[in-house]
Amino acid sequence: MSRTFTIPLVLCALVVALFGCHAHEHDDDDVGNDPVSVTIKHSCVHFDAGPAKVVTLAGASSAAPDLTVEHHRHDLTFVALQGGQKGGDGVWKVAEKGEYLVMLSDDVPVVLLDKDGQVASVEKTLTKPVAGCAAAALGHLYDLTLGTWTLRFGPTAASGVKMTFGAVEGGAHAAH
Repeated sequence: MSRTFTIPLVLCALVVALFGCHAHEHDDDDVGNDPVSVTIKHSCVHFDAGPAKVVTLAGASSAAPDLTVEHHRHDLTFVALQGGQKGGDGVWKVAEKGEYLVMLSDDVPVVLLDKDGQVASVEKTLTKPVAGCAAAALGHLYDLTLGTWTLRFGPTAASGVKMTFGAVEGGAHAAH
C-alpha cells in the first residue's frame, strides 16, 4: 500500500472512531434511552444551543402569545401582576394527543390550563438537576389532548424563565 493512500485511510479511520461513536457516548449513567430520557436529551440541546425565541408573556389569556414553535428555547419575559409579583400567560397548540415534557431553567410557578380553565395534571415532575440536562431546574411531564393550552407562570419575583417543550418520543411524535 502506498504511503499517500495509507495516511488518508488512517485519518478516515480515526475520524470514524472519534466521531462515529460519539453519538452513543453522551448517555450519562443516570440517563437511559427510554422515551422521556431521549426527550430530555433533545430538549437540552435547545436549552444550550437554541435557537432562541424571545417572548414577552401577557397578563391575560386573551392576549397570550403563541409558544407553539418547537425545536427552540423560549426566553420568556414576565409581566407585572397584582401585588408587585410577575408572571404571565402563553398559549401552546397541541396538534397530537400524547405525552409532552416542559422544561424550565428556573423553579418558577407554572400551571397548564385547558380550554375550560382546568389545571392539567402533572404525570411526573423532574427536579434540579434534571438528569441529563444540567441547564434545566424543573421539568413537568403531561399527557395532553388536542387543543390549545395556556401556560400560566407566576406569581413570582423572577423576571423571566427559559423554557423548552417537546413531544415524548413514542408518544405524540418524535421528540422536539
